[in-house]
Amino acid sequence: MCTVLAFLLALSMTLIGILCVAKLTVMNPNYLIRVYRASDYAKEIHAELKEDFISYGSACNVDASFFDGVFDTIITEQLVEDYTAESVTDLYNGTETEKDLSELDSKLLEALKVYAVDKGFELDSTLEENLKNMSSEMCGIFDTCAGMFKTSYFKSAMNTARRYMPLFKWAIIGLSVFALLSVVEIRLFFAKAKNYLRYYIYATSGATLMLAVAPATALIMKIGSRINFANASLYGLASGFINGIFVAMLYAAAVAAAITVSLIILRSVAVKKKQKAE
Repeated sequence: MCTVLAFLLALSMTLIGILCVAKLTVMNPNYLIRVYRASDYAKEIHAELKEDFISYGSACNVDASFFDGVFDTIITEQLVEDYTAESVTDLYNGTETEKDLSELDSKLLEALKVYAVDKGFELDSTLEENLKNMSSEMCGIFDTCAGMFKTSYFKSAMNTARRYMPLFKWAIIGLSVFALLSVVEIRLFFAKAKNYLRYYIYATSGATLMLAVAPATALIMKIGSRINFANASLYGLASGFINGIFVAMLYAAAVAAAITVSLIILRSVAVKKKQKAE
């Protein structure tokens, strides 16, 4: 009976660890923000944006050199990072804040006007209208690329996760109550500490193994780095996101291992006291 209870206790502890990791990673916007900052997501998006702008500019007879200044002073990495952070926040909150790109549009338009004058063009009404259309189109490219987390794919996935979010709390509470009852039940079977502590050690060591083996194997085999993405930005973000979850699982396993070590020490002390008493 105690062996079965120890196994169920280990299983419940493992599930609690997994749910807590999911709560702190997948369901936490701050985790995603930390991951994309650590993975140089903004830097990669910044480079990809520049390529897209150059491609668009070549179709409009704008030299590639023009965009060097644009991406040094107007569309900076910090701008991309801030815009992405707002998109992530909206994604997790289920909101869609209307992003004001009027300032960016105005700066791009002014830069295009200066470029046109330097090239010897006369700024008549027709040219100005064309330049306005170009700056507006560039803002659209920026919004699509930097605001990737606003796409329907991410929204659908997050809406599904948000729907089951309340269950996380109740699942953790239910499993915690079950684990506590298992601890009490095992304790009631024995009067001596060395006996019931042994089963506690079985449970916590089992939870440690269940929490550690899979993520450790995945990290060793570099499963998180084997994903296929055409864009470097998405590859770095996705691999960092997955590997971060594996590492978080190992931290949960480390907590279970620390509890196991503490219980082993307590049992050792209990055994020594018993031997002295005899």
